[in-house]
Amino acid sequence: MTIGQTIPGLDVPTILYDDYCGAEEATAHLVEDWGVPLVFLGAIRGSVPAENRWQGFSSVVRRHGQADGIRIVTDGYDYKAGYSAMSAHLRVGPWPGVLASNDQLAVGAIRAITDLGGTVGTDIAVVGFGDLDFAPYLVPPLSSVSGSVQEIAGAATNRLISLVKGEAQGNAMPPITVPRKLVIRESSQPPPSAGTADWEKPGERHQREGANP
Repeated sequence: MTIGQTIPGLDVPTILYDDYCGAEEATAHLVEDWGVPLVFLGAIRGSVPAENRWQGFSSVVRRHGQADGIRIVTDGYDYKAGYSAMSAHLRVGPWPGVLASNDQLAVGAIRAITDLGGTVGTDIAVVGFGDLDFAPYLVPPLSSVSGSVQEIAGAATNRLISLVKGEAQGNAMPPITVPRKLVIRESSQPPPSAGTADWEKPGERHQREGANP
């Protein structure tokens, strides 16, 4: 059995989060409260969940006039990768909002935005994926797409019991999809002036103030 991931060519029971719809919900929130163009941070090659998140993001921005979704490829999936990629790309931004493929990338992005003179939750919104335990304790608290561990574990347990009892063959059992839910916190709660703030490009601000960008 696989949980949270589909492995091509492996015909076994699968329990999945609905990453596509989770990304749609998060992107719709960013579009409605912050505007476009938006950025998707994190391309995880060979990862079905990451691709589903990207597709969900793209489907929403296309409906709102952003024909080609902006996708920032990262060197990894951790804090450092998020920081490095966002630092480089903010110099040609900024954008109203960022949807990161996981919470670790989002944390790196938040630090990069802060170091380059921006304020997350005022100048730019950031939403992560996974809603890890640290998300509510960041500054600002991180909005994230959550998934119920209890629900996905319960579904997996029930499916295993069915297999052990011989009630069904693995390859005859359709995948179970567990819904995700967007948890909105301060990193993407729009301030009264959201969408109207004139935030300079980070490099320009630092140059004007005599600092190293």
